[in-house]
Amino acid sequence: MAFAEFSPNGQRIATFSADSTLRLWDVDTGYALAEPVKEVSGCAGVRFNHDGGRLVMSCVATRVWDLPPVGGSCPGWLLSLAEAISGERVNSRNLLEKTETNRATIVNSVREQLQECEPDDWATWGRWFLANPRTRTISPHSSMTLHEYVENRIETGTIEAFEECERLPFLDSERLHRIEQARANLEQRQPLMALQNRLGHSIRQTTTTRSATPELIGGQSTGRQVIYEDALENGWEDWSWAKVDFANTIPVYGGFQVD
Repeated sequence: MAFAEFSPNGQRIATFSADSTLRLWDVDTGYALAEPVKEVSGCAGVRFNHDGGRLVMSCVATRVWDLPPVGGSCPGWLLSLAEAISGERVNSRNLLEKTETNRATIVNSVREQLQECEPDDWATWGRWFLANPRTRTISPHSSMTLHEYVENRIETGTIEAFEECERLPFLDSERLHRIEQARANLEQRQPLMALQNRLGHSIRQTTTTRSATPELIGGQSTGRQVIYEDALENGWEDWSWAKVDFANTIPVYGGFQVD
């Protein structure tokens, strides 16, 4: 385990392990409260907000997680919803058995209860859970929709962001195409970006040779010297204008003569 953080009320604990996995636990029972969040790269720490309802992760990009409600008794509709989702119920002997009730009927009944009940964290979560997953927000307390989140991640323009988007459910074909196209464009640009970075490093090394005399590059005549002023200004990005007689020049790269 890399580090751990208790919630302000002491009822939950968040842990981050050496395998880059975040977990949320119930302090009293020791049970996990959510599925592990895996492959969290660059995480430097986690903090709960003042009421313990959100968890902030300090990563390459800060992440905020809405956490499930805790404390008090669970609402009555929650057990009915669990029965409808799983298709099972707990009988009088505390054993699971198949439910015979129409599951769609249960869900509609829960929806009606949620519309009538007093607003609280449980009701907010229940209404969000039963909303259309293609149009609802990314979490119960967020104002950002799934499509807005995907567009935001695409603008980030990293492989990690594209891989995250590809794992998201309920994306339409248009969003999937946008992700695929953006990823392909990035992969095409990466070799050029790497080359530019290498050339930029070499150009910085060559800066001291910008006013070099013929004697500094092998004692050749001024007619045989390559002038790099424009190339240095342009960052080596566009050489289409260059007309150089390489048979009569001695190139300089990184401050060294190339024979």
